[in-house]
Amino acid sequence: LCNCSAVGSASTAECNGTTGQCPCLEGYAGLRCEKCAEGFYLEQRSQRCRPCGCNPAGSSSAQCDDSGKCQCKVGVTDLKCDQCSDGYYRFNETTCEPCQCNNHSKTCDSLTGICLRCQENTKGNHCELCKEGFYRSTHPAHACHRCPCSTVASTGTCRIQPGETVPTCDKCKTGYTGRNCNQCDNGYYNSDSICVRCKCNGNVDPAQSPSVCKPESGECIGCLYHTAGFHCEECEDGYVRDPEGTNCTRKGKT
Repeated sequence: LCNCSAVGSASTAECNGTTGQCPCLEGYAGLRCEKCAEGFYLEQRSQRCRPCGCNPAGSSSAQCDDSGKCQCKVGVTDLKCDQCSDGYYRFNETTCEPCQCNNHSKTCDSLTGICLRCQENTKGNHCELCKEGFYRSTHPAHACHRCPCSTVASTGTCRIQPGETVPTCDKCKTGYTGRNCNQCDNGYYNSDSICVRCKCNGNVDPAQSPSVCKPESGECIGCLYHTAGFHCEECEDGYVRDPEGTNCTRKGKT
């Protein structure tokens, strides 16, 4: 008797007279076509051999287990090994390559490779840039640190010049100066940590007294036209305000 499988053979009554080999349907193997051929698996629900359908680029063999799950290469996942694992992306539309995120992200877009959720104050397709308001330091190497630049006194952004180890603020706002824009510029003084314009009533020449007033108090320096006082608002001894109330003239002068 041939004893061919009723499910796996083309005919239950015919087999090779010498070897006893039954004529197997596609997906079946064995002398009696009683088991699944390589690249097929026994589907539990139907009890028939179904193709594994493993993605040849992503799987390490054509074989799959009893549930139809293929054996995936490193960086590849899913039932048929046709998806990139977390931390990998589709390279040249074939292989799954590790994400290139400079150790600032563990995930990237599985199709484009663009890094997702950059950490440590970084940004860019590969987390290779520092976010706005941060700069790349040399110690520790390539870490992004917050710029020492107040947004009150500057744009808040900074950069390290070649050969330097500390950053310089990009642009100070009016009235501020210094590497970190934390000093008052000429013509301004510090009032509750804010640089305010000196008030000298037009009686100071910046060419003669560049700072115009004392940067820590606002007291005017070098009052001209015989004026005096904290803000050059008074006339010096021996002088009085003229009838128009503008110039200081010597007392008794007609």
